[in-house]
Amino acid sequence: MKSYPDDRKYVRNNIIGGVITCVVTCILGFMLLPAPMPRLETVSMRILYCLRWQIWSVLTLTAGIFVVANKRFFTSAIDPIEGRGEHLIEVHKRYIQNTMEQLVLHVASSALLASFLSPESMMIIPIRVFLFVFGRVTFWYGYMKSPIKRAFGFQVTFAPSVVSLLYCAFCFCNSGPAFALYET
Repeated sequence: MKSYPDDRKYVRNNIIGGVITCVVTCILGFMLLPAPMPRLETVSMRILYCLRWQIWSVLTLTAGIFVVANKRFFTSAIDPIEGRGEHLIEVHKRYIQNTMEQLVLHVASSALLASFLSPESMMIIPIRVFLFVFGRVTFWYGYMKSPIKRAFGFQVTFAPSVVSLLYCAFCFCNSGPAFALYET
């Protein structure tokens, strides 16, 4: 298999750019967003708040399914068994697959994170949802331009989930599974 050092450099730079974008977005989000947070006194209120924000994340998957359905209906890709026209929807099918995978990580890590956060820290949930949607859009756009250009969007989607899961694992190990469950 041939090695492509220039491609790896491009991907590495986009991964770094994605991480920087996530950090800057989180900092600016906490500093600049004037949106008042509702009083989220209990863990269940914080998880419900988090789940309601996921509508925007789920719509990224819905958009991909809609595009594939439209392309199938209006092109020769209408019959997936016959295989004609599959090249017309290949990138979109891959986008749907990756978005499904990322969506599972995103929703699970968001809900877990909401269970460990204080009410004052819940501003991170809408920021994470913004990053997820932005990441999915840039991933899809980059993928349509060239598969090598999907790294930035992937990283903007993936990094917040990984960081959130690591934080939740730390909280779990540090304080146990009952951390903050009984607050009023």
